[in-house]
Amino acid sequence: MEISTDTLAIIAFTFLIAGTIKGLIGIGLPTIAISLLSLMIDARLAITLTIIPMFVSNVWQVFRGGKIQETFKRYWIFSTILIVSILTTALFSRAIPSNIILIILGAVVTIYAILSLLKWTPHIAGEYDAHAQAGSGLAAGLLGGFTAIWAPPLIIYLTARQIPKDEFIRATGMLITVGSIPLLIEYIQNGLLTSKLATTSGIMVMPVLIGFITGEYLRRYISTTKFHTIVLGIFAVMGTNLIYRGIIS
Repeated sequence: MEISTDTLAIIAFTFLIAGTIKGLIGIGLPTIAISLLSLMIDARLAITLTIIPMFVSNVWQVFRGGKIQETFKRYWIFSTILIVSILTTALFSRAIPSNIILIILGAVVTIYAILSLLKWTPHIAGEYDAHAQAGSGLAAGLLGGFTAIWAPPLIIYLTARQIPKDEFIRATGMLITVGSIPLLIEYIQNGLLTSKLATTSGIMVMPVLIGFITGEYLRRYISTTKFHTIVLGIFAVMGTNLIYRGIIS
């Protein structure tokens, strides 16, 4: 699929924005990137272009957070089920029409934004952690295989477990990285991530990392809570628009 120079420049700017938001609040790169890109290019293409920048930025986040072995040991149930469910779901992703992907994506983004804005946070006691990891990992994997976004179930699980801030950053980085690997493999095997698209996706790593560094710097001077609220409001609007586009297309 040919991408014009003008469109490529807009895509790069979109990844710069998404990377900045991730650097500022620790999450949101695929959600922002895919939601914005889906407004101008095919939803499946938007997902494909996001895979490599998502993987690289989260590997970076994992190594910056440290305690890799400890984090994996704690969340191995979530990781295992996430990998299996993404591998299974992604096998059928090519057969799903783009308008269905838009509706699923829009619904996930909108529900996540509204629940977050309402500060709806369930509580999961420690004795139920294994079951919570299994259920959340399955939900995240099913969503991730179709839309490349599995942050909502992950974030709900971590907040419900009342995970400390530093561990939250380590866990999100690791679990998104772990899920990116089977997604990357399946998109290559089913022919969605061609060598040309892989090159374009790889180029987008640079604006993402520049944005990430910028976001980390801005975090010192901007109220993360207020900015997070604004971002969630934008998520809700974008999600609703994606649902609308999926219905009318």
